[in-house]
Amino acid sequence: MSQLTKWISLLLIAMLLNACSLLKFNDKKEITIASIPSSAEVVNAAGEVVGVSPISLQAETLAKLTDGDKLIFSVRKPGFETQTLVVDLSVTNISSHVVKLKEQSASTFSNDILLQYSKQTNEMIREILSIQGLIVASEWALADERLNGFEKKFSNIAAALVLRANVEINRGQVPRALEYLKRARSIDPDDTYISRLILSLQGRVPAGEAKNEN
Repeated sequence: MSQLTKWISLLLIAMLLNACSLLKFNDKKEITIASIPSSAEVVNAAGEVVGVSPISLQAETLAKLTDGDKLIFSVRKPGFETQTLVVDLSVTNISSHVVKLKEQSASTFSNDILLQYSKQTNEMIREILSIQGLIVASEWALADERLNGFEKKFSNIAAALVLRANVEINRGQVPRALEYLKRARSIDPDDTYISRLILSLQGRVPAGEAKNEN
């Protein structure tokens, strides 16, 4: 047997032994995850909640937290900072993990809220600008479709109601456009543009269709 053949054989044996050890681990090993305080969610890397602490993991449930020979999970609880652990199973035989959660301070809470708010705001602004671009390009049907999707995500947004009014104006539905604008004004009464647009449209409403314009 050549030297190269020997090396390939040894490599295959090592790979087989490693696969067997991992299979044995996933099939028979049990790992317990606890937290202080208890009743915290145990979440895998994909964001799926696999249980609430304390929890014993075996077989399929344990497989949801493993990636090769790594155990990866996060522990989260309202009012506490989320903790994420990565455990190398190839170098440790520890079967019980206790995660001590740190109480969320005013500063960390504010940072988390601001980060989440920032992401939502950026998404909303991007979508509003995109819809506005469709209206400028006279892509009315597509703008209407995008507005429907936007309003499912974000309700009571004055800017979206103004865009909706623009679509209705294009359809010749001035009374309906005015209703959208009035809703927008009720949400943002300080927006002078909305007030001016309402005034400019009020004279275009047929007398028989006029409603309370206050």
